[in-house]
Amino acid sequence: GAYGDGGCHLHFHLVPKYKGEYEWGTPFAMNPGKTYLTEEEYAAQMSDNLGENVGIGVSFAQESVVISGQEWLTYNIIAIFKNAPAASSNLRVGDRIYAVQVDGVFKSIAELGGYNQALATIRGEAGTTATLLALRETDNGEYEIIESSIVRAAYTSESVTYKVSETDSKVGIVHLSEFDLQTPKLFKEAVLALQAKGVEYFIFDVRYNLGGDIQSVRAVLSYLLD
Repeated sequence: GAYGDGGCHLHFHLVPKYKGEYEWGTPFAMNPGKTYLTEEEYAAQMSDNLGENVGIGVSFAQESVVISGQEWLTYNIIAIFKNAPAASSNLRVGDRIYAVQVDGVFKSIAELGGYNQALATIRGEAGTTATLLALRETDNGEYEIIESSIVRAAYTSESVTYKVSETDSKVGIVHLSEFDLQTPKLFKEAVLALQAKGVEYFIFDVRYNLGGDIQSVRAVLSYLLD
């Protein structure tokens, strides 16, 4: 854990330990479930924080769906970035990616080891092709399978999108999909652009927000509260 209030201080935890039980005979670990990033994973995380990515260029939520009694792990697409490879593909917002082709064979997210492992498979290197299977819900509530092949490339994520409400021109809707280091700047631009259109009231939509950089969160809140 990390603690700080702007000044130097010493922080103690008094935690009883019992002979023969958890962590007896070893140093106390504040975060026993912690994991460490590899150099590649750390570099990818730093790139994400800057909004710079390599992949297909979609934002999604991890959701499962049950079809004919079988549960599927899926990535529910909630946004497709305008400048990204997926923008020119046959994928749509609302499609659910459930399988990725590996060495010529489609493997489900579960078969790939879960969401994190599958995401690494979807990302890949620039110039390579990601071939995916997605579920698209039809008007009668059933699902059709969509196959999509997308050449991975570099793109800049759009963590902030905005629009004027279709039902009230005085209401602006700002959606924040994550908090990277570009988010505060994009957020301010979105608010000012909507105000220039005559917007007086705002809805800040953070549904499916993936989280991100704490400094970015603070900057956005500071702009709202100042």
